[in-house]
Amino acid sequence: MPRTKSFDPAEVLDRAADLFWARGYESVSIQDLVDHLGLSRSSLYETFGDKQHLYLAALDRYRRAAGGRMLADLNASSPKAGIRRHFERMMQEALDQHGRWGCFMTNATIERGPLDPETDAVTQASRDAMIAAFEQTIRRAQRAGEIPKAKNALALARFLAGAVYGLRTLARSGAGRPTLADFVNVTIGALD
Repeated sequence: MPRTKSFDPAEVLDRAADLFWARGYESVSIQDLVDHLGLSRSSLYETFGDKQHLYLAALDRYRRAAGGRMLADLNASSPKAGIRRHFERMMQEALDQHGRWGCFMTNATIERGPLDPETDAVTQASRDAMIAAFEQTIRRAQRAGEIPKAKNALALARFLAGAVYGLRTLARSGAGRPTLADFVNVTIGALD
């Protein structure tokens, strides 16, 4: 009969994500994970496999949570207001505790994407989903008369996705509220 786990795997993934997010994949050892997560090596390996699989599972959990927050922002009010709401929430998050860490997905894209096809696949899927969500929202905003119909919805969606990465990178570099607010305002202004 298999033993019952004495820990919540979802909670462990969140804690692992925080460690990878703050320090990067290469700077985290298995011993760091054991110490940070409070698991034995055997529990870690039995549940998640190796460090790479734990990292990918944590990154995918982060991707799903961030995507859910994005969709909630985009659908909470009028389409254009939803886009602004999303960028303002990201700005506030950037000014909070995790902001100095940047964005876990952006960090993974830069650090592991060029080196690891599995990480690259997760980060590309995240970017593609973000672009698709922005494009659908922009098209709704165009139908509502909030964004000019002459604007290329896909090009704007790609621009907004790039702006997400830019905002998170600015935050990681230590930019304060005035800089981030200017960035958000200019980004939203590009939709006019």
